[in-house]
Amino acid sequence: MLEGIKNFFASDDPDPRCSAIVVAAGKGSRMQSELKKQFLPLLGMPVLSHTLEAIEKSDMVSEIILVVSEDDILTAKDIVAASDLEKVTKIVAGGKNRAESVSKGLAEVSEDAEIIMIHDGVRPCVSEAMVEECIKNAKEHGASALGVKPKNTIKRISKDGFITETIDREELVEIQTPQCFQAEIIKKAYEDFDSSATDDCALVEALGVKIHITEGSYANLKLTTREDLLMLSALIDAEFDEE
Repeated sequence: MLEGIKNFFASDDPDPRCSAIVVAAGKGSRMQSELKKQFLPLLGMPVLSHTLEAIEKSDMVSEIILVVSEDDILTAKDIVAASDLEKVTKIVAGGKNRAESVSKGLAEVSEDAEIIMIHDGVRPCVSEAMVEECIKNAKEHGASALGVKPKNTIKRISKDGFITETIDREELVEIQTPQCFQAEIIKKAYEDFDSSATDDCALVEALGVKIHITEGSYANLKLTTREDLLMLSALIDAEFDEE
């Protein structure tokens, strides 16, 4: 299945050309807010602004493709202009779900992209160091994603609500974004993709590609609930300090 996929990194080029797809087309219904969560104010700026600025900081990212709902394109353009984001080269309409939105973003990536990074628009506390480490690991291994070990004990339960098993945390990882891939690998994964997929790694795994884990951070939260907004405010105010 992997026949025809080239490894772009036979050379020792230390700076692969990385295109970032930032997906911000979700409705965020769990926030119970009139504003979509990517546009909620966070320390005086929309959440999406923080995310885009964090990605733009990296010298290894050459362009950002922003994917939003069609009816949010004008809002997204205003956000990009207000934040003076130079690397956001395209703003495109997403699809019915996350997988379709990523697919639409992939169609707009520059042809000379060697690494394609995919990141959640509502994960604003990603650091420059994490972005660049993930890109480097994708260059070396073909695919890499940020991840952290679960902090809490994980139990498996039965359908009627009783514990059936305690799962060893050392065998588990909580996957975050960004997720980075050699361009031909992720493009191949999306040639005939399952539209219900909520994780890009799962589509790449289906090709038989092993995913390397880059150490993430417990501060790299995804905004899902109102409580998350409070935590993100504190983290950004403290410059992602986890101490």
